[in-house]
Amino acid sequence: MPKTAGSMFLRPGFEYLGTSRNNAFAIDIPFVAATDDTAQIEFADDKMRVRINDALISRVAVATTISNSNFATSASWTDGSTNGGTLTFGGSGLVLNATNRGGLALCRRQIAVAGGDVGLRHALNIAVTRGPVTFRCGSTSGGDEYVAETTLRTGDHSLALTPTGDFYVQFQSDVNINKIVASCAVASAGTMELDMPYAAADLPFVRWDQSADVLFLACAGYQQRRLERRGAGDSWSIVRYAPASGPFYGTRTAKVKLKPGATTGNTTLTADLPFFKSTHVGALFSLFHGGYAATVRLAGDDSYTDPIRVTGVVETGGDDFNDRQFNSVISGTWAGTLRTMRSFDGPDAGYADYRRAAGAADIDITANGTYVNRDSSDNAIIYYRIGFEPGTYTSGAAVVQMNYPGGGTTGICRVIGYTSPTSVDIEILDDFSGTDYTSDWKEGIWSDKQGWPGAVAFDKGRLGWSGKSRFIFSVSDDYENFDAEFEGDAGPINRTLGSGPVDTINFMLSLSRPIIGTPGAEFSIKSTSFDEPLTPQNAQAGAPSTQGSRQGVAAVKIDNRGIFAQRSGKRLFELVFSPDTYEYTPRDLTLLCPDLTGTAKVVGMATQRQPDTRTHFWLDDGTVVLLTYEPSEDVTCWSRISAGGNGFVEGVSVLPGEDEDQVFYRVRRTVSAATVRYLEKMAMESECVGGTVNK
Repeated sequence: MPKTAGSMFLRPGFEYLGTSRNNAFAIDIPFVAATDDTAQIEFADDKMRVRINDALISRVAVATTISNSNFATSASWTDGSTNGGTLTFGGSGLVLNATNRGGLALCRRQIAVAGGDVGLRHALNIAVTRGPVTFRCGSTSGGDEYVAETTLRTGDHSLALTPTGDFYVQFQSDVNINKIVASCAVASAGTMELDMPYAAADLPFVRWDQSADVLFLACAGYQQRRLERRGAGDSWSIVRYAPASGPFYGTRTAKVKLKPGATTGNTTLTADLPFFKSTHVGALFSLFHGGYAATVRLAGDDSYTDPIRVTGVVETGGDDFNDRQFNSVISGTWAGTLRTMRSFDGPDAGYADYRRAAGAADIDITANGTYVNRDSSDNAIIYYRIGFEPGTYTSGAAVVQMNYPGGGTTGICRVIGYTSPTSVDIEILDDFSGTDYTSDWKEGIWSDKQGWPGAVAFDKGRLGWSGKSRFIFSVSDDYENFDAEFEGDAGPINRTLGSGPVDTINFMLSLSRPIIGTPGAEFSIKSTSFDEPLTPQNAQAGAPSTQGSRQGVAAVKIDNRGIFAQRSGKRLFELVFSPDTYEYTPRDLTLLCPDLTGTAKVVGMATQRQPDTRTHFWLDDGTVVLLTYEPSEDVTCWSRISAGGNGFVEGVSVLPGEDEDQVFYRVRRTVSAATVRYLEKMAMESECVGGTVNK
């Protein structure tokens, strides 16, 4: 192998670390929290496994068990719900619903630990089929000494703890839609494994990027995932990435009208003409209703209705056309003191008490009734709400309906079940303001019906996704917020790439600008010629390179350069920023060795930075070509690597190190007439210089 400076040396040896699960085809995803805090994620045979320091995470044998772990009945589980929250046990598992604003659905249990298991590392395997739910585990009831309070999203979780005695688990939810936990069990002895969604044939198309303890995963045809690490490093989750605020198409996707069965909670969404497909399950819909006529159940201190936005003028001489008149209808069985509050500052802050009805001096609402209210502040924008302030709630649930004919509100729901072409089940994520048919609705861009993004990358504080001819970036520093009504330059970005074969996205790179690779071109996402920060108003896509990239092959980043496989699979290019054109331009790295790969084609690539910058390109003939690269010194050197014997390289991954990076090869071999797939680690250069240790 060549070095940037100095003589060449023999290729370091490979150390056997283990096989893939059931010797199935595997990919390895580097997890890097710091150069000395890394892990290696294996996806193979429908399972995810994790290696730390070259060893798979495993669970020890313990006698501790959790009976009724699938919540078939309420046996052994304690209902700690308050203010109307409910628990339901059955075939689906544990269903939590707060029912009211201010309510809490809470389920807890004490788990007995045998004396011989005290001090041993346990793990809880938790399956959440409809999240998120809040979870904690501690040495005391309601405590979180073992697993700090955390949010468990929809997916599978393996959470480790070391109990010093009996421990307590607790699930809770404070929203009035059904949240479902399928099971909570003590992990059996053996390797930690979590279900992962990707078929073997789709593994080469998985893309990822990382922020702190979360890896975000994309793959065309699959809903995005979050791979999460918690605690001491041996607690892991793989869950669905399911933002609740979008993104949405700009207009409705069919000429039908939609109406919700209620303004809040779990209900149905009905179309006036056949529209829905079974693939709409998981899709978001936003509906706008003019005026406001929503009903909310309040139970608990500091619980309020959504604010209404009052504007317009007061009619002179009567109330028939008073823009500023609204009313509230209070019902239900409850005790306490409700109050109407108003704010001149905005919907979220600055509220002060207001009279309960026009012409009355009273503020407190202590009984059911209808209260007509208004103000005389012509053309002022004022927000009103009703609720229990701290210390004013006693019991029951007050059902509050606020009615105002002006303005309008957008609500959001997610489809959770398919009934017919005209009806689906939904959970309401942001309350609707009416239940009439509306033609002012939008469908979410991501679903089994519309497709899922195929690439992901962080860029300057935003989480970006690309697929189906679009690039979409989140609100700055808010990776699950795609609210199109977010004001300011930090708002989300939702654009199309434009012409050409852009339906398939092969990669995203965050260089000085975001780069998106498609089969026909490499797109540069920029603002202006002065490279101002990207905003919803100035983001645009251009194609400075029309080489096109190899389908299924991710690109790699080296400083502010990107390397990708050209669509032929035989040529390798880098994208370099040109001060002449003020744009990224392609440069052929294989120009002087056009027959580098022969008849073989590039399957993937991985880059190490220490002790030299080397990019490993594995080919579909099982060999590897290695690029030793130092552009500042005009070093571009190609060499070949083989795995020895009948070894066929199927993948390469790299973890960073202080002096030298760790390089891992996935090698398919034939041993005793059987096909095996090994994970093999390349020795360090420092281990290949002779002496006592020589690999």
